[in-house]
Amino acid sequence: MTAPPPSTQLGVLTTRTSNTLQTFPVPAPGPGEVLIRNVAVAANPKDYKLPGAETDYAFIEGNDVAGIVVQVGEGVTEYKGGERVAAFTKMRMKDNKVRFRDTVSGSPF
Repeated sequence: MTAPPPSTQLGVLTTRTSNTLQTFPVPAPGPGEVLIRNVAVAANPKDYKLPGAETDYAFIEGNDVAGIVVQVGEGVTEYKGGERVAAFTKMRMKDNKVRFRDTVSGSPF
């Protein structure tokens, strides 16, 4: 059985001038989305390069994730709670949401 989703999560908010660890609300997955309880999150070169290129940059760092599906949104039939997956989020997203059809894949990790 999958544990209920948390109401908050820790994340690094990256801006042009700072990186701040802070708490963010966990949104419920919308149609076509999955909520993943992260086991691993990777930061990539864009996480340190992009803020210097955009003056109003302020986004959650870390776009590659691996974890367990906690909840699925309306219309999601390919995944269910408890499955292990790997995914990447779209760049420049403050809510770090994942569109499952484009970015989530089952993973035997």
